[in-house]
Amino acid sequence: MTLPDYQSVTLPLLKLSATTPELRLVDAFESMSKHFYLTPADLAEMTASGKTKMHSRVHWAATYLAQARLVNRPKPGWIAITPRGVDLLATNPARIDYALLKQYPEFVEFLQGSKSTGKKSDASAGAPEGLTTALTPDELIDQGYRALRAEVETNLLDRLRDASPTFFEQTVVDLLVAMGYGGSHENAARRIGKTGDEGIDGVIDEDRLGLDAIYIQAKRWKADHTVGSPDVQGFIGSLVGKKASKGVFITTSTFSQAATKYLDSVAHRVVPIDGHEVARLMFAHGVGVRTIQSYDVKAVDQSYFDADL
Repeated sequence: MTLPDYQSVTLPLLKLSATTPELRLVDAFESMSKHFYLTPADLAEMTASGKTKMHSRVHWAATYLAQARLVNRPKPGWIAITPRGVDLLATNPARIDYALLKQYPEFVEFLQGSKSTGKKSDASAGAPEGLTTALTPDELIDQGYRALRAEVETNLLDRLRDASPTFFEQTVVDLLVAMGYGGSHENAARRIGKTGDEGIDGVIDEDRLGLDAIYIQAKRWKADHTVGSPDVQGFIGSLVGKKASKGVFITTSTFSQAATKYLDSVAHRVVPIDGHEVARLMFAHGVGVRTIQSYDVKAVDQSYFDADL
């Protein structure tokens, strides 16, 4: 089953809280999982920040119920239904969503920050987009991050395709060093890329002692120039000439099915990396990119308040 959004969780969660004086959210999560007939695969779905999506949605459903004063929080990780919550259930609502929650002034204040700013405004103005799109704040952060990352990676790949072959060869070496290959000694990684290179564009030591070497083939090609089996066969031949067993074939384009099938069939260990993977690795390892802004996402530190217990 598709995971329910937080708005679909909110009403069943309030009904569940009405069955007990206090409800532990851990138990609520288990009950909601059974209520929606979620499979282990459903429950394993993660956000980019490392949380399970279902835990996040139950958490935010509880948060929004609390902000509307439909439940209160008797202690961390627990909720209890309020008289207002009981009254709402008595009306037999079909759904508790943003449109319903904004009828409560406390929820409007939560959205608009009116307690701290002293400003009053319509609840829909400036409301977090997740409340109207059924995404939780965690998921909105993940969604925004993924969109920004995808844009940067696309721009990286475009720049690599427009760069000179020499620049791309050096970028490949820089990337492998950033990924931890080559150790720390001088000349552990070097670009060859010259006439008479015998089909090798670079070489990098696999470890700090230089006990084994990884040979590099770098092809800076446009998107419509696919790496075929003759290209990878030629690289394997170069490895044989160097008496080498390991290589990396990196391109800004893609590999044909025949090329990847051929690499799977040979004894030499050659890793194919296409243009999109190059861009992803550059982003992940900080090659060709820089941080222009960062955000700290914080949560309450319960251990700080434990001293008061």
